[in-house]
Amino acid sequence: MRVKLNDVLEALDFVNDETQYYYNIKTEQVVMLMDGMNDEEDAELRDDIDENYEDYIVLPGKYEINEYAMMENFIDELNAVDKQDRLYSAIRSKGAFRRFKDSLFDLGLEKNWYQFRDDAYLKIATRWCEENIIEMI
Repeated sequence: MRVKLNDVLEALDFVNDETQYYYNIKTEQVVMLMDGMNDEEDAELRDDIDENYEDYIVLPGKYEINEYAMMENFIDELNAVDKQDRLYSAIRSKGAFRRFKDSLFDLGLEKNWYQFRDDAYLKIATRWCEENIIEMI
């Protein structure tokens, strides 16, 4: 089995509460299933997954990815205590993701964060492929 690494990374990047991505082992394609969508194509895919579940491998979802933990890990790796304090303060309570991104901008750490995040997503994708014995191309 083979999968395009970019397809897996894109799926991980867009996963949310309403979407779940699957890898079809027969077509070697990543497919998306959205909750609440009732169009014909989505219904057909849902039926196919239900009937042929052995042909599909679920990709990591929102909780397996855990972007909040990623933010904490990023903060932990910073050398400047003042920046750590500011970012930890930003991620406490409601609106954490927005405040975190605003603080990154203010501190000039946006590029650092997105590189860290990309690396974390790559590790998740690589581990998923290894666990499921899928070659990345």
